[in-house]
Amino acid sequence: MKKIISLIAILFITINTTAQIKEVSSDSKKDVEKTVRISNINLLGNLIGRLNKESDKDFYSISYKDFKNTDQSDIKTFAIGNKETVKQYRDIMLTMILNKTNEKTIELEGNTISFKRKSNSIETLITNKDGETSKMKWITKKHINILFPANKLD
Repeated sequence: MKKIISLIAILFITINTTAQIKEVSSDSKKDVEKTVRISNINLLGNLIGRLNKESDKDFYSISYKDFKNTDQSDIKTFAIGNKETVKQYRDIMLTMILNKTNEKTIELEGNTISFKRKSNSIETLITNKDGETSKMKWITKKHINILFPANKLD
């Protein structure tokens, strides 16, 4: 009987020491809360783009649904930089629509961003440092102004 109890005790100790689930400390939760959502655009409940700002400094990023992949949970994020860079990013897209510029490519925080205009919409291709390319859905002038709200950036 002692052998069975000892075996069960060893089994439980082994399970606890090799468990894959780890409790998240309150410090880890604070790291997640450092990003504040500034704006969001959705189409039929699916994310197109979201402008985020780090709560403790002037640094912005965009989260978006990668439309090169059909997985609805494939949300990616790339860094833009400070508020002035966000305004420049917005102005590039609006100017492309206004001037009917078909393509433009920029370097931003280590990523290559390619804009392609089709009629009055802009498609954004993001190539990261590893050479992987993802695609943000076509957005119109209205979407651009919602994603980059002037009242929150001026």
